[in-house]
Amino acid sequence: MQQVVAALEAVPSCAVLDPIIEAAHPRLRMLRPPRPITFTRILFPPFDGAVVPLNEWAPGSAKLPRPALLPISEALRAAMGPSAEKISANLGGRIFFDVLQMDSAGRALWAKAAQLAPTLSFPQGLPDGAQV
Repeated sequence: MQQVVAALEAVPSCAVLDPIIEAAHPRLRMLRPPRPITFTRILFPPFDGAVVPLNEWAPGSAKLPRPALLPISEALRAAMGPSAEKISANLGGRIFFDVLQMDSAGRALWAKAAQLAPTLSFPQGLPDGAQV
């Protein structure tokens, strides 16, 4: 299982993986394989119940379509500059079972995200009709 997760992590384009992950997501949720902590993954745990597959999302809903997570994360990373890189560097090689590391990095990221969210713009990459 860890080899499959590592292979998926190595794919450079999320656009290629999105349909595969969406199809496998129910099974992955049940299996809970250890996944590396990444900037994008640590940004969204507070919204866990609000993230849905694209086919379950509707414009104007209070939900976040899963394909919007990476563009949102990248916009935040760009707005944060060097502090985003510092957070990412502290995550290197860790998995979600490293609860203390996840909590520490998450708190720093979430505080900065809350501060910067009103100023972010998302020029491309969000699903049609998606607004954040």
